Amino acid sequence: MILPNKTSKVKTTGGYRTKGAKDKHKRCTRGFRRSNSTGQCEPAQYFIKSNGPDNTLFSNDLIGDLSKSPEVKQALRNKGVAFLTRSQFMSLKTFQSYIGNNDKLIEKIGYTCEDVVASEYIEETLNEVLEDDEPNPYMDILFIKNRKQKILGFLIAELGACRTRPQTYAINLVCSESGLGKLLVGACLYCIRFNENVATKACVLELAHAYRNTTAFFVYSRMGFNVDNSLISDNCFHDAQQLPMSLKLTDKYTKQYIANAMVRADFKQIDVHDNTGIYDLGLPLKYSEDKG
Repeated sequence: MILPNKTSKVKTTGGYRTKGAKDKHKRCTRGFRRSNSTGQCEPAQYFIKSNGPDNTLFSNDLIGDLSKSPEVKQALRNKGVAFLTRSQFMSLKTFQSYIGNNDKLIEKIGYTCEDVVASEYIEETLNEVLEDDEPNPYMDILFIKNRKQKILGFLIAELGACRTRPQTYAINLVCSESGLGKLLVGACLYCIRFNENVATKACVLELAHAYRNTTAFFVYSRMGFNVDNSLISDNCFHDAQQLPMSLKLTDKYTKQYIANAMVRADFKQIDVHDNTGIYDLGLPLKYSEDKG
């Protein structure tokens, strides 16, 4: 949650309270702080300062609004995580401690990609978007962190990555721990749809390892992406080992619809054009779920 006004900690026995709240509210218990916007005690992890420059795609205000949506807010709380925009991340002590040592920073963040993406590509892409002085103006990054400020995943979006669609954002790279990918993808679509500075309400991507990357295929299909072979060309996506997908963010993509797609267990995309029939079969159960 974004805290609109600066607050200071007033140490008291048993917890912290917002300055000026002495005569208005009982103090919050340790680990909680009172929200200026709702007046309720909220977990301290959700108080993210929005100071610093705004971001290309993932605006501080939009990510703050999404995080306050009841369904998304509950999902973030249950998982003990929160979103971080680029400017918010760069103001953290975690980032400040790695200034001048990009290799260590990238190692710390990139571990969530495991072996799915080539390490050289991860390093090159993160260097572009996290360059302190001159970050790539066509790229933006969104993080997801836990209570201990550990980065559990990130998504990088790039405007014009497909040169035949110069005004369309592409999901360049997504890496996350299990269960967090759909939150990042949903947040990306939310910002494309509702950021007034984004001209084309659509998104494209290449799915690494195509249908063999089953979990990612289900995440993207759930959010509304369909296979789009028209993207295959020398000026767009040309790697035959990847699967091109696209999505048009039509009027049905309301704030509530995107939130439902991100977090509801019973949500199923009804207009997926999947000739393989994989999406209709449902995501395969894990070994522990079907008892072998």
